Amino acid sequence: QERMATNFVYVFKKKDVSGLSWQAEIRSNIAGANRPPVQFSVKISKKNIQLKNDLGGLITARIPYVKTDIPIVILFRALGIESDKDILDYIIFDDNDNSFKELLRPSLEYSSDFREKDECLEYIGNKATKGEEQSRYERIKRAEEILRKDLLPHISIDKGNEIKKAYFIGYMIYRLGNCALGRSYGDDRDHYGKKRLDMSGVLLSGVFRQLFRRFIKKT
Repeated sequence: QERMATNFVYVFKKKDVSGLSWQAEIRSNIAGANRPPVQFSVKISKKNIQLKNDLGGLITARIPYVKTDIPIVILFRALGIESDKDILDYIIFDDNDNSFKELLRPSLEYSSDFREKDECLEYIGNKATKGEEQSRYERIKRAEEILRKDLLPHISIDKGNEIKKAYFIGYMIYRLGNCALGRSYGDDRDHYGKKRLDMSGVLLSGVFRQLFRRFIKKT
């Protein structure tokens, strides 16, 4: 069975009907781990989309087990990168790149009400499955667990690696922004260089894993 390669960042142009302009995504997978890949993506809306304070071009992220898209500035602050200047440093390689800064300005202004790390963790925890039914402490812990175990697990699932994940997310946004600004092209979904083939053993192990989990839930 043919599939997209894991742990590669792909940038695709979205169709007009989607309300988005570009999306960068990755299927993150730990080599040798007995768990399926998890998808993480960042996307930018069209500039004519009406958002808070009439801003357009908002960049958001889709995190595993979180029901709605999360603004990327809130995600950075939940990872411990709290100031606007530090967030820009994780994304922009050239401090004089004013066009890229202007692209990120709506995202910074949109999330201006969330300044502290715990506020952003609570925001993410509240959007997670059953997050609204938990206490503030439980929501924060739930968000920390998701960011540690399910956000880009191929980088790390251990505590204290938030900075590494922030750098990788910054790289994804950098590639996304360059495509949105017309500086580079997106990826080709049909390019064989980034495809992989799963043989019968891998496919059978996936089926067995699903059936075994179903069996455990019933017993």
